[in-house]
Amino acid sequence: MLAPAPTMAAGPFNELVFGGLTLFALFAAGLYAVGPARAPLVHIGAMLRALVAADVLALLRIALLRPVPATLPLDRSIAWAVGAFTFTAVLMLGERAMVAAFWRRHGIGIPRGASALVAATPCDRMLCTRLDRMTDHRLGYVFCWGLAPTSGLRTIADAATLEAMIRSGQIGDLVVFVQRGDGPEARGKIDALLARLADQPVRIRLAFDAVAEIGACDLATGRSLRLVTVLDRPIRPFGAVAKRSMDVGGAALLIILLGPLLALIALALRMTGPVLFRQRRIGLDGAPFTVFKFRTMRPQPPRQAAGPVSQAQPGDRRITRLGAILRRLSLDELPQLFNVLRGEMSLVGPRPHAPHTTAGDFTFEQAIAFYGVRHRVKPGLTGLAQVRGLRGPTDRRDLVAARVAADLDYIERWSPWLDLAILLRTIPAVLIGRNAI
Repeated sequence: MLAPAPTMAAGPFNELVFGGLTLFALFAAGLYAVGPARAPLVHIGAMLRALVAADVLALLRIALLRPVPATLPLDRSIAWAVGAFTFTAVLMLGERAMVAAFWRRHGIGIPRGASALVAATPCDRMLCTRLDRMTDHRLGYVFCWGLAPTSGLRTIADAATLEAMIRSGQIGDLVVFVQRGDGPEARGKIDALLARLADQPVRIRLAFDAVAEIGACDLATGRSLRLVTVLDRPIRPFGAVAKRSMDVGGAALLIILLGPLLALIALALRMTGPVLFRQRRIGLDGAPFTVFKFRTMRPQPPRQAAGPVSQAQPGDRRITRLGAILRRLSLDELPQLFNVLRGEMSLVGPRPHAPHTTAGDFTFEQAIAFYGVRHRVKPGLTGLAQVRGLRGPTDRRDLVAARVAADLDYIERWSPWLDLAILLRTIPAVLIGRNAI
């Protein structure tokens, strides 16, 4: 006679299963990040939903593995599930509240720099406390125009100091608070500051009072503030690893395959002067680097480092005969494969420009207010603007705007598949040579 199957509806094993499911649900919901740990009451809804999911899965497992005939009544299984949920919720929320209070008291939980508050008018301590609970990093600084704030935060004197603190890693998150009472002058100052910080390695989020702006809810409830991400790092760490792997592998392969052609061009150029043309360009996060190109122009006298750089124009007398051919087929860009290997560039991305490049009677920075946003990714050997035919001179503001719009479109839609598609479209775009100089 066979022994009856052991019950799966009770016992320590159920608690182990429920504990494992709880850990998985909390991790999948992102509740082990710094933000939820520092502000558990803000994320209480997400925590309870994760516990409900774990409880339902545990109860479903009990029902599916329940022996027939059942040795344990169904109501006891339900009672166990309710008890497990209640006990876990109380224990977890209590523990997280104590940890959050300890972190705030001792300034713990700041992985990569504090948050800074930017406001056109002074902010009180209560507002700063509410914003601090909504951010992933501790709110430690304030940059404000006008009277000295009463927030209790450390004051940043000027925009240059703010920018220096961002570059040094002291500030990793920027919260810009906009109030309905801020006039056009105040908002203009904020817009100018954001344009200046567009290429900086900092996440910028906009905080606004939902009651004042859209009448969303009652200010007294403490739930009227909203945070909207305006600028962030467009390529996440995993995507950055995939993109860098593609860059290294692709650049190394192209250098090997095109080695004879590179040597032939270098030999031909060496007979008439220097082989390479080196120039400072703006790279990731606005950091300058030296770009390599095959020389296509006659050697010029040294240029002042801070002087404007003029783009080549059709019929430019500075371009040599060999240089014209190299430019026509974009072969002068091939030495930038070494920039890719060095990590300064990518195979695909916005084309790097020299600082203060003139186009007509204006510079690129003057033509587009948030021009620096394109520096939030590495510059590329080719890009979406190039395969769309947006090459050549940009002597009108609308041409600059079209090129930058293509760069921003690439940044917004980036994926490894988009990079691959652009690389494949680059071949016919080079052969056609539309707008090439």
